[in-house]
This record gives sequence, C-alpha cells and structure tokens, in this order.
Amino acid sequence: MPDKPPHFFWQIAQSEGLIDLANAVVKELGCQHLILRGEILGPNIQSNIYHLSARKVLFFDIQVEQRYLDADKMLGLFERHGRQDLMVPILSRDKTLAEWLAGQSISQAANGESKLHKTMREGIVIRPSKEQFSPELSGRLIIKQISPEYLAQG
Repeated sequence: MPDKPPHFFWQIAQSEGLIDLANAVVKELGCQHLILRGEILGPNIQSNIYHLSARKVLFFDIQVEQRYLDADKMLGLFERHGRQDLMVPILSRDKTLAEWLAGQSISQAANGESKLHKTMREGIVIRPSKEQFSPELSGRLIIKQISPEYLAQG
C-alpha cells in the first residue's frame, strides 16, 4: 500500500514553519505546554471566501501552561519572531469597547469588510487587552460575534 501524503494540517505546519516557531516560543517562554489556536483558510475550506491561492493558518490565541496570553503579549511574541503574518487581522487596539463600538451594537459591529480580501468578514472576536476571568460567564472574558450579514448570505 503506498504511503499517504501528510494531512494538510501538517503540510501547512511545515510550509509555514510552525514547528520551528513553536519550539522557539517554548524556548523563549521556558514553558512545557504551549497551545497555538488558529484557523486554516484557503482553497477547499469554507468556500475559500477570502480567495486565497494556497491554504494558510492565522492565529488568534496562545495558551501557555494553561493560561491565555494577554493580547499585547501575544502580538509581541509574533512580532519578536517576525511572524505577524500569522496573526488574524486586528481591527482595534488601545480603545475601550464603548469607544470602538461608537454607538453600534456588537452585532452591528461584526458586519463590515474583511481585512483579508474585498468581501464581508465572517465576524469579530472581542477580548480585553489584559486577560480577565468573568464570574458571570464562569470563564474568560471573550466575545465572538458572527456577522449577521455574513450569515444571511449563506
């Protein structure tokens, strides 16, 4: 039986240098447990709404020793390793949620043009600059809102 080609997750990990990046981050942080959370985009994935010519991964979260990194620390980590290209687009920094929303609801703010391609974005993720635990949510304070306009076109 012929060998199967590697799963496309591993192909992306190799082509994007993710194993080397993860090893460098582990060394820099002196940790044993590292989780990079991201999304794979491109051909044959969710209709390739961003019209990418090849598959790629964009990261939105890093967990070190079971703790999420603050947003600025995560961004700094990617910057120090010269890999800002692996970050999801950041729509706003250093503003309060009320300032960024400017009178819109979170649902309304989720609509808009993508930073990846001239198409509507799927939605937004809102998180504080410094990680926070919410007793009301029994977990971390983070909001993911899918764009109602994106859902309506489906």
